[in-house]
Amino acid sequence: MDARDLFRYAPGYQVKDFPTKLDWKAWSGAANGFQGAVEMCNNNGACRKLVGGVMCPSFRITGDEKDSTRGRANILRLAMSGQLGPDAMTSNHMEESLKLCVSCKACKRECPTGVDMSSMKIEINALRLLRTRSPYMIG
Repeated sequence: MDARDLFRYAPGYQVKDFPTKLDWKAWSGAANGFQGAVEMCNNNGACRKLVGGVMCPSFRITGDEKDSTRGRANILRLAMSGQLGPDAMTSNHMEESLKLCVSCKACKRECPTGVDMSSMKIEINALRLLRTRSPYMIG
């Protein structure tokens, strides 16, 4: 996930609409604005800081890009645009990428653009439940 080309929008980038459960109307784009909320991540890397504040405790522990808010936002962006396959939004890979998010909302408070990964995780959990009809939510 450290490849810089993954931080860029691919030629022809577009997101297909999908149902959402939360209100994303403050943002523009597909999925009732969920696309715009994800795209608030401008890859500035504030979520990768290791000292001061409380930004992304799971990244601070693992040091792995995929466990940062930026890494998760990029995975969501790639999944929404179909670059990770047709079922990427509800895949085990998506579950794996979000499972260490502890929903502390440090990203919303400390990210310069206010990325709210906790709410995005809730949306993906709802989508996964809707599509898979799984009797449990991912943690």
